[in-house]
Amino acid sequence: MQITRKEGISIADLLAAGNNEIQVTRLRRVGSNLIIIPGYLDELNPGDVVTVVGTPKDLDAVLLAGGRESPQILDDDRHDLDFRRITISQHQLAGKTIAQVNNALNDRWGARISRIRRGDEDQVANPEFLVELGDRVRVVGPAGHLKAISKYLGDSSHGLTDINPVALGLGLALGILLGHIDIPLPGEATLNLGAAAGVLLVALVMGRIGRIGKMITALPHSANTVLADLGLLLFLAQAGTNAGGQIAGAFSSGAWWKILLLGMLVTTIVAVGIALVMHRMLGNGATKTAGILAGAQTQPAILAFVNNRTAADTRVALGYTLVYPAAMISKILITHSLALLG
Repeated sequence: MQITRKEGISIADLLAAGNNEIQVTRLRRVGSNLIIIPGYLDELNPGDVVTVVGTPKDLDAVLLAGGRESPQILDDDRHDLDFRRITISQHQLAGKTIAQVNNALNDRWGARISRIRRGDEDQVANPEFLVELGDRVRVVGPAGHLKAISKYLGDSSHGLTDINPVALGLGLALGILLGHIDIPLPGEATLNLGAAAGVLLVALVMGRIGRIGKMITALPHSANTVLADLGLLLFLAQAGTNAGGQIAGAFSSGAWWKILLLGMLVTTIVAVGIALVMHRMLGNGATKTAGILAGAQTQPAILAFVNNRTAADTRVALGYTLVYPAAMISKILITHSLALLG
């Protein structure tokens, strides 16, 4: 991007124009051949050229704010500044924000993370984004320091699968404990969420925190995916084993077709209703809506199917995570109410 705004503009102004969802990684001043990493408070003058990383929508907003597309591609000149993909595998970095890691990189080597790749999803390195072991980041920095930067970040495949057994065990224990706490209801009745819902709530909190002191509370993406697939297989095996012993009785009772029809009817109404409300009325994309549908039905089997069809798109997990806890707790409350009525 080349700056054309006559009164000039600052890097901070560009970031604001891009909703703080962009990164400005390179700067070449007008009349100079030197390429540098700009500071957030640096002022830009007409003719200056910068490299801006972001989504097409945010980049259009930045261009409208003060510049135009430039024929100069600063990435091609790797003499002063170079870039490299590096895997985060140092445990002391997990759970920190991109802003914290960038501050350390800038203080030591004048470098910056511009993008981050988790699984198959490549995105702009938002300052508030929490780093996990196994994340692959694109670092822009002085060519002579990239080896030292790689050593600082780790750049080892071990970060893809490392699991903190203490944090995992603590999370499970706290979740089971939370799930068995009796919540008083009107009258003499009580309610508890159960171990599954309790572990889910604790996992949401620990995943959001990312780190408590030196203890990493979030699982690496690859390890999380493996555990999720294993858990799904165990869940389906257990459900099939329990149902298999009673299926003969269900067919012989004569009520099987009514139960089957009712299940199909309820599932169809819920699925169509969620799709219409989320996709058509609220404007959510089809991919995110699919995750919301899986979460609303508290069905990990649907989640696995959608992940396979979308190559584990992060929007699916986002929709599922947003809805699943509320749906799970609502179903528990409704079931408990029905039990009290019966």
